[in-house]
Amino acid sequence: MDHTAAEPAAHELDACRLVLAHGAGSDARFLELAFPADRLGVRETVVVDDRTGRIDRIMTALAHAAADPVPTILGGVSLGAHAAAALLARPDLPRHVVAGLLVMPAWTGHPDPVADLTHAAGDALAVLGPEGVLAELDPDDWVTPQLARAWAHRTAADLVQELLTAATQDAPDAAAMARISVPCAIVALADDPLHPVSVATRWQQLIPTSEQVSIPREGPGDGLWVFATAAREALLRLQI
Repeated sequence: MDHTAAEPAAHELDACRLVLAHGAGSDARFLELAFPADRLGVRETVVVDDRTGRIDRIMTALAHAAADPVPTILGGVSLGAHAAAALLARPDLPRHVVAGLLVMPAWTGHPDPVADLTHAAGDALAVLGPEGVLAELDPDDWVTPQLARAWAHRTAADLVQELLTAATQDAPDAAAMARISVPCAIVALADDPLHPVSVATRWQQLIPTSEQVSIPREGPGDGLWVFATAAREALLRLQI
């Protein structure tokens, strides 16, 4: 199966708008920091903030945010990537959606052992609370301050509900991936058990026109914008 765009896309990257959804336990601010428009090379980045953990709700929010008829790259991180891929696979995808950006997908189809890890994180929050969980994390890991910021104004009950709900959500399956007709950039994070590179690779194999780029686990410690740099590399390979 050929995973390289056969001919240049009809729209230049700098003419496109990026619409993104975050993952469970994260927030829209992470997306703003990780995918600034100037680093990615797009005209603007629009972020969706939905903290329900429900893929149907995230899909609705993404579709609403992407409704304006301008060239749009539709995507998300983790659960947000699952929601974006499900939208990209729909036969009624608007023609102005010209590409996908799928970052750190967690599983394919029905929830698997990776989803069990998400469920376990929710259980830990229920027992220890946000402060207790954060105290057990490496303070020098770039993820820790991001979680501390995202959780600062949320209750433990809300976080637990979001993670436990997310752990039950189906991702698009192989048949859905095969229906995605727009080129997709896939970004993986190395050595992340909650978002295995093997899942990103599987998605790249299933989506007809796609490119995958991986970021070293410690890479975002130098600046979250490395996600945008990796995404830009994949999108340019696709000639977006």
